[in-house]
Amino acid sequence: MNNESMKERLVELIEPLVKDRFMELVSLDFSGNGYVRIVIDRIKGPVSIDDCAEINRAALRLLEEKGLDYSVEVSSPGINRPLYKPADFERFAGKKVKVVLREKIEGENVIYGKLEGLRDGKIVINRDGADILVGTEAVKKARIDEDVF
Repeated sequence: MNNESMKERLVELIEPLVKDRFMELVSLDFSGNGYVRIVIDRIKGPVSIDDCAEINRAALRLLEEKGLDYSVEVSSPGINRPLYKPADFERFAGKKVKVVLREKIEGENVIYGKLEGLRDGKIVINRDGADILVGTEAVKKARIDEDVF
């Protein structure tokens, strides 16, 4: 089984386990050398160390039951959480974001601003009182860009 197929299988196994605990599987990375990195988030409120430990134990148990011998790391997405799915752009409306584009829009390939959500399937970012609309296909990567201090 190739790495991409194995990653898909791991997501199919792990995602229900995470959802059953009222959390979201933000991402799953599979290195192919027996290492799985799982990033989880709570739908409401922050992820705790106990949440990460619980998912880690449950994932290891499940993988062992399936005959899969992997090391597992579970973490929260952190304060500067990545945004992947259209639902992420709705959920985190009101937050400051950094969006890296595949190609320049209005002469820029990085946009900083306040996330307003989605409008007609496009991401809306408000910068200096003006809305910038970005198609989801134009986004290389996006994340919350909150100041820590």
